[in-house]
Amino acid sequence: MDAASTSLKVLQVYNRIPYPLRDGGVKAVHHMATCLEQLGHKVRWFCMNPTRNRVEASELPSDLAQGRRMQTVDLRSDISVFGALLSLFQRKPYHLSRFEQDEVSKKLRQTLDEERPDVVLVEGLAAALYLPLLRQYPVRVFYRAHNVESEILRQKARSYPRWHPLFWWMGLEYRKVLAFEKKVLNESDAVLAISAEDSVTLSKMQSSPKPVITLGYWPPNPFTPKNLAAFHNNIQVLRGPEHSGLRLGFIGTLDWLPNLDAVQWFLEDWLPQFRTIHPSPTFHLAGRKIPSGLGADFPGVVVHGEVEDASAFMAQCDLLVMPLRMGSGLKIKALEAIWLGIPLLSTTLGVQGLGLRPRLDYWPAENPAEFLEGLQRLYAEPELLDQMRQNALQTLKEHLQPDLQLKSLSDLLQPLTSA
Repeated sequence: MDAASTSLKVLQVYNRIPYPLRDGGVKAVHHMATCLEQLGHKVRWFCMNPTRNRVEASELPSDLAQGRRMQTVDLRSDISVFGALLSLFQRKPYHLSRFEQDEVSKKLRQTLDEERPDVVLVEGLAAALYLPLLRQYPVRVFYRAHNVESEILRQKARSYPRWHPLFWWMGLEYRKVLAFEKKVLNESDAVLAISAEDSVTLSKMQSSPKPVITLGYWPPNPFTPKNLAAFHNNIQVLRGPEHSGLRLGFIGTLDWLPNLDAVQWFLEDWLPQFRTIHPSPTFHLAGRKIPSGLGADFPGVVVHGEVEDASAFMAQCDLLVMPLRMGSGLKIKALEAIWLGIPLLSTTLGVQGLGLRPRLDYWPAENPAEFLEGLQRLYAEPELLDQMRQNALQTLKEHLQPDLQLKSLSDLLQPLTSA
């Protein structure tokens, strides 16, 4: 920022406390705060603390906010059958309306009165429920889209047969979310998408065009080749006795619909292909909120549960599988795997937003048959793993262009900073 510019006060509003620093959404919130601070602006946090992702004060590290003041408010966000049925007669989508409560409005008003921000950054669609309240204040409101939420529900509805009750319920939720998402896009002063693909989609959803920029995610402190080699050498100790088959892995929070669907699809339809491969691969599953018993009846599956170090877990895998068939946005775990030098076997959707080239930067598989073909090819030509690892890292570095993304954010804020 030049001498004629002023530092802005930015309030990030999020529907959960950004901790632990493992989920993609949480990392995106931290990353956004870091980008704003790199541009010289002051960041404050207003965070809901819902029951489904409750974080106790005693669990929070003292340096979580890194000097940013953080206001929190508890709310009940439990999912119930009664609530889902009642939502059939309501205009707002059920999975969002659970975050709309009077106590949150009261605390948010108090925070706005005390902080007097120049910009409020609404992180995700649930936080956008408070857009009418924010519009009562003389602030610019920017919507930070972590995904195209309506697209996820549309994809999930289509995964059910037409006779299934969830096909109709999900279809209704999709239409409600789509209407609300369009309303938020049109009433915000600007939109910050997390991928170039989402930027295009969200722009088309607007009826009154507003600025839409892409601000993705790039990992902090990238490894040097020397440090990366040392990291992988240390990881070999964690792997234990060497297994002759490929070690496949998946990591993600399984209360997020696209992740749970991906793992269930993989276990039920893809995993049986293991029987035709010799030596047989193993599949390692890690993440938060893994349903009890998931994977227990499948041979070759090791369920690790929540792991302390996601990077160490991924580095123990020969190949990270991303069998996603729903979702949008940016797959941060895939991005981090590439940054760590872990090859990917993925659906197109699993690497969306990363600019990767199939069969050069990752191995594509849209169904079990293509998955089997990929495994057979990688067993026959193991050198492909190293080639994909190197290609993907180079492609990703060229695609992310963090300096250009930061400039887009700076240009968006510049009119507000001019003296």
